Amino acid sequence: MMIALCLYLSVVVILTYEREAVLVNAVSRLKGLPHLNKVVVVWNSPQPPHEDLHWPDIGVNIHVSFISYFSIMFFEFVV
Repeated sequence: MMIALCLYLSVVVILTYEREAVLVNAVSRLKGLPHLNKVVVVWNSPQPPHEDLHWPDIGVNIHVSFISYFSIMFFEFVV
């Protein structure tokens, strides 16, 4: 039973670079997605997001990872 349940959990990974308005819009559209467990945003920019950036409430955790370059090896640790 537990294995079947785990197969239906979904994680969405979004790679972004300084496009906060587009990112917030994309994350907002995930609200209500069946079986969504977590959203991982990989912030691929040397500058962090603006302090006043408001993450939408979509009912699941939004984890933001800050990196200055994209590496597939780093990606394994993010998820």
